Amino acid sequence: MKQSVSLMLFFVFAATAVAQTGTIEITVYNQNTERPLENAEVHLIETDEREKSNAEGKVWFTGILPGTYALSISHRSFPIPINVTVEVTAGHTTQTRVSLGEVFELETVVVEGERIPPTISRKDIRGSELLRIAGVGTDALKGLTTLPSIGIPNDFFGILYIRGSEPGSNLYYLDRTQLGYPFHWGGFLSTISSETIETIDIYAGGYGAEFGLDSQTVLDIHTRDSIEERLDGKFNLNILYSEGLLEGRIGDKGYISVSGRRSYFDLIAGPIAKAQTGTEQQFPFFFRLSNQT
Repeated sequence: MKQSVSLMLFFVFAATAVAQTGTIEITVYNQNTERPLENAEVHLIETDEREKSNAEGKVWFTGILPGTYALSISHRSFPIPINVTVEVTAGHTTQTRVSLGEVFELETVVVEGERIPPTISRKDIRGSELLRIAGVGTDALKGLTTLPSIGIPNDFFGILYIRGSEPGSNLYYLDRTQLGYPFHWGGFLSTISSETIETIDIYAGGYGAEFGLDSQTVLDIHTRDSIEERLDGKFNLNILYSEGLLEGRIGDKGYISVSGRRSYFDLIAGPIAKAQTGTEQQFPFFFRLSNQT
């Protein structure tokens, strides 16, 4: 009777001990072939236990108290071991898959390059640079004729021929609004106040879809949006026309400009022709009034 009780107590204590511990199951694979790796050494660092993997690449550690354990797996064919960490839970088997293979340390390669612009044919030029070109006067667009592949029909008219295309094939934008009439009298003078031009982007071809497909060249003109002076202005009087520009700051960031131009060929030639012929004569003239805020 005493032997039966002792044997029963033994099994009860053994079952309790097993229930309070866990098992670690490691499966080792060959990284190159993805097949189980035999004779891999698995070292349970905390208990200093070492086991070899079987033909199925498996290793078990039983009766492990709950906690976190570190394992080191190595093989004679692969000099660099693999270190893993596993979490053991009482009454459970923690399964971990490990792959061993050759490790190559590659040489560091650094590649540097310039970013390709969205449009490779784009040319940027500032309006102030154009006005400093000799012979331009007060018309910045005439300064564009000094750039390669841009020309004019003669010395008096500034209408532009770009890359051999006819002037009608060129598309003009002013602050991303299409400019229908960029010149007075077909090229005599541009309709834009050159002093307000910040930059001109020239797309001689290959430009983006935002400009459409029905033009040879795009001239994207941007006006400035601020000045340093509180108030500034400029006036020009000559025998053919008069023009003026008035600019001012509004607060710290605000900006306003008003410009106007009027030719007076009709005012001079009209009375002379009427005196000679006795009839009213109509002569061409141009004018422009614009503001920006």
